[in-house]
Amino acid sequence: ERASHAHDRRRYFQIIFFFTYHFLKFLLWEFGFRTLFGEIFVARGREKRLRQMAQRFRQLAVEMGGVMIKLGQFVSTRVDMLPISVIKELERLQDEVDPVAFDEIEKVLQAELGELISDFETIEAVPIAAASLGQVYRARLDHEQVVVKVQRPGIHTKVATDLAALRVVAGWAMNFRFISRRANVPALLDEFSAVLWEELDYYAEANS
Repeated sequence: ERASHAHDRRRYFQIIFFFTYHFLKFLLWEFGFRTLFGEIFVARGREKRLRQMAQRFRQLAVEMGGVMIKLGQFVSTRVDMLPISVIKELERLQDEVDPVAFDEIEKVLQAELGELISDFETIEAVPIAAASLGQVYRARLDHEQVVVKVQRPGIHTKVATDLAALRVVAGWAMNFRFISRRANVPALLDEFSAVLWEELDYYAEANS
C-alpha cells in the first residue's frame, strides 16, 4: 500500500536540492577551504555555519511539515551524531503546525466514513490539536462526547515522497567515509520510517 502512493515530484526535488546544496557547501568548507587556507580559518566559523544550516532545516521542516518535522525531532535525539549547537536548534521543532481548513478535513471524513459520518451528531470545526500528520476534533456520538482523529489530506503521498527523497540522500551520504564510520544512515532511516508508518496506522492506534 505504501509503495502505491504517487510521489509529489516538486516536493521530492525540493528535499533533494536542500540536502545536496548544504552537503556540497559543507564539503567545500571542510575539504576545499581547509586545504587552501588551513584548519584554523575553517574552524573559526564552523559553529556558526552548522547552526545556520540547522536553522534553515528547521525553516524547511516548518514549511513542509509532515516527515521533515518528525525527522528533525528524531535527529535531535541523536546526541552521538551531531554537534550540540545543531541538536539545540532542532529541539525547537514542535509538532504543532497550522491546521488544515475543516472543509478539507470534511472531505477526508466523507471519503473514509461514507454514510457512517451521519452517525455523528456534531463534529466541531475547530481542531483541539493540529500536528504534522493529523488533527483532532471534538464530536458527539450516541449522545457522548468523543474525539475524532483525522489524517491530513494527502499525508500518505507526502510521507512516501519525503522518505523516497531521504533514501537517495542517505545513499549518497554513505559514500563518504567520515559519515559512514560514524553512522549507518540508511539503517537509521529505516528505523525512522518504521516509526513514522506506525504513527499513520490509526487501526493500530485505535486497538491500543
